[in-house]
Amino acid sequence: MKKLESLPVEELLDQLEVLVDQRDDGKDFLLHSIISIETALLRVIKSDPESDYALSIVKIESDLKEHLVKYGTYLKTEYRKDEISAKSTLKQALRYDQTIPLAHYRLGFIAYKQQAYKSALFHFQHAVEYQRLKPQHKMSLSNQQSYHALLYLSNSALYLAAEAQQQSQKISIHNDVEQTKIDQLTLSPLYKLIDANSSYLAQHAFQITDSEGQRGASWEEYEELIDDATKDALILDMTGREIWVRYGGSAVKLTILNAELLRKLMLNSSETVPLAKTDLSDLFSVQSGDIKIERYVKSISRLREKLRNLKLPLDVIGMVAKPLNGQDTSYYYRSTEILFMLIEYAEGGQ
Repeated sequence: MKKLESLPVEELLDQLEVLVDQRDDGKDFLLHSIISIETALLRVIKSDPESDYALSIVKIESDLKEHLVKYGTYLKTEYRKDEISAKSTLKQALRYDQTIPLAHYRLGFIAYKQQAYKSALFHFQHAVEYQRLKPQHKMSLSNQQSYHALLYLSNSALYLAAEAQQQSQKISIHNDVEQTKIDQLTLSPLYKLIDANSSYLAQHAFQITDSEGQRGASWEEYEELIDDATKDALILDMTGREIWVRYGGSAVKLTILNAELLRKLMLNSSETVPLAKTDLSDLFSVQSGDIKIERYVKSISRLREKLRNLKLPLDVIGMVAKPLNGQDTSYYYRSTEILFMLIEYAEGGQ
């Protein structure tokens, strides 16, 4: 089998289009292949100063970075989540752009979970700093994530300080060590701060977004929500390896594209502000920066078909045909008829 870099650009683009269509049909595991082809495309085009596709570099690189960051944690086997792959893809994204706040944030969280506090401190510091410098970055942090980044940053620093204090106490027993007042400090204030921050973060392990805004939730509240068969809201649960949409005790599994499409409709649309295909083009891997109306309508149809399995009292996705602004057919989420609830991990990963 030929290496991807040895193939002509036209053939790589053809392969990419086929894979994108297949992923739209629900084959999320193809994301790894899509990323491989996008990476090869960049190398091939950049290696030829006279390439006719030079103007496509910005678009291809933008798609690639978003796949690596947004979908990095989905790059796994079909049976289990692979955190090593998530870490690798996030680092790859930073090789293209060191200033992505969300990539640093997720790498910081992975390091924090692994108790690698020096690495966690590094990434949370960069997440906070790049968020400050580039608040409009396409992959920026939400306000809640920015707040959590500061707490994780503080805890990482406190853990390192506590470790340094323990080491200094061990060394101070030697007679040839001149002690200072710092050596006489107790570790208890440090651990009290760590416990206070950890307690808050535990109570805000999840981020819930609904028509009232955003709030944090603990594991206990999350479990109560997804087990509540009487809940009259459509719940988009993006917290696991598999994505589920739930209503009245029933649940249906969604593909990544299904979920991202529903998420955007929930959060950014209404009957007076429906979303046209141009508003959703960032969800599709297309080199022209635009999507065909047929693909857009087909994607909405697939999502509607999935939602029908929940036996909702009505079609929650409304349609506005030929809006006054002259755009193509547009869609919106009927939030006035069916309440929605979006649940995500507070650290931003899945």
